[in-house]
Amino acid sequence: MSELIRNQLQCIFFMICCGMTVGIITELFHILIARISKRKISAIIIRIMQCVVTAYIIGEFLLYADNGKVSILAAISILAGVLLWLKFFYGIIAMGDENGEERQKTKRI
Repeated sequence: MSELIRNQLQCIFFMICCGMTVGIITELFHILIARISKRKISAIIIRIMQCVVTAYIIGEFLLYADNGKVSILAAISILAGVLLWLKFFYGIIAMGDENGEERQKTKRI
């Protein structure tokens, strides 16, 4: 296996893990908004925090996987990781919650 193929496979693997991590973070912030957000302004602040944390995670994964280069391969791998999280693991964190059963019924994918 050539060095280029090895580097691309490593990038794909790490960016899929990044996408799954972004899925976890997104679900945790949705639970946080559902539990403590009573006003619209607090939900907006929590969404901004979610965007900052997500951007930081993506940047760190990109730095580790491909020396910070943004590429189509990395973007597709992140999307694949998020879709894997939504398809197989979405709703597991909120199962013990009183709204967890409702969230399972309204599963996105």
